[in-house]
Amino acid sequence: MLTQLPPWRYPHLFKLWQQWQADGQQHQLDRWLGQQFRQHKQFGKKDRNAYRDAFFTAMRYLQLAHALEHSYRNTNTNWQQWDKRWAVTHTACGTPAFWYWILLRAGVECPSPNELEDGKARQQHFETIAAQWAAMPTLTAESLLWHGFRPSWSEALSLRQQHSGWSTSELQTFIKQCNEPAPICLRPQNGNASALATALAAEQVETQAANYGLVATSSINVQQSASYLQGKFELQDTASQALAASVTLGEHETLWDVCAGAGGKSLAFANAAPTAQILATDIRNNALKQLTQRCQRGGFSNINSEQHDATQTLPEHLMPANGFDWVFIDAPCSAAGTWRRAADARWRMNDIGELISLQQAILSNAAKHLRIGGQLIYATCSWLSEENEAQVTTFLAQNPPFTLLEQQCVGSPTINADTMFFAKLQRTK
Repeated sequence: MLTQLPPWRYPHLFKLWQQWQADGQQHQLDRWLGQQFRQHKQFGKKDRNAYRDAFFTAMRYLQLAHALEHSYRNTNTNWQQWDKRWAVTHTACGTPAFWYWILLRAGVECPSPNELEDGKARQQHFETIAAQWAAMPTLTAESLLWHGFRPSWSEALSLRQQHSGWSTSELQTFIKQCNEPAPICLRPQNGNASALATALAAEQVETQAANYGLVATSSINVQQSASYLQGKFELQDTASQALAASVTLGEHETLWDVCAGAGGKSLAFANAAPTAQILATDIRNNALKQLTQRCQRGGFSNINSEQHDATQTLPEHLMPANGFDWVFIDAPCSAAGTWRRAADARWRMNDIGELISLQQAILSNAAKHLRIGGQLIYATCSWLSEENEAQVTTFLAQNPPFTLLEQQCVGSPTINADTMFFAKLQRTK
């Protein structure tokens, strides 16, 4: 969380920002910053942390900074119409002005950059806007801008509130948490949370109890701890752990983790059901290599990983005779529920039509591999109803043999976590 930024950091910060803009702003921010830091060896740990925090804060309030610049120069703006014209590549706000708006929004006490001759006037304008916009009703254009949301997302937020039964207070909490750093969640492996907390305490890693596991509260890199290297835990957001907990594997049952990625949930399944047989597939072989390494670290031998396109039928040699007992689909999605970890991802959420089609293709194909009586979990790391409830409704209309057992969003705002969705369906015939 950005709390301070000495003015002597301005030149380096501005230069980094201009490079980000020149590179097209469509990279994954964390990876892009890592590449920049490797190229600029003069940045020490404190420098890297400061610039990373500053960039993530800028990503949260990117559109707001442009709106503040526009409101500083214009009056009586229709923000809904302005939002329709706005683009991430908008450059009307120069670098010094952009960063001054960002720092003011973050509550950082700092002088205005020397490049701005009207710094005092800008600060006064900001204070006026802050008093007005922060007090407006939750889904108004000004309130959404103030909290880092596009005004055009108001309908999607309203649908999520309706489907999840959130109160106005819960909706406000959700919006607020999207702009807060995510907790470092630990899922115990080969042991319980109490034993893991004791082991980590011996390594000076402070933790506190959380849903399904622990949250690290010290600044030590937990992935360098002996407990991590010994496979005693995995880093996994609490909402993701809740998705894994929606599966109750019985002894010797089979599960297909359709879009396994690096296998975080496959590992959770294997840990919860040591006698189960898990097939983890993904179209990306590099992700599966990470799963292999994680299996070795955790000592798991009941996960078989294979590269596979989830829209295609599984090869016969990978199929159980009568179909899988469980099929788990963590579908490719907009990742809207992980904005607090990937603040820049919200500005890449444009037309998700292709994702919607891909999700439906994967769901329809994977369902064919389930035995009669088996259960299917459709999950995303998104809060958008069109990727979640709407997809389930479409699937059920086209697949009468399936019935819906439950569906819900998990995580924020109920708990301090990402926001994810799952639906549990059963094949009845």
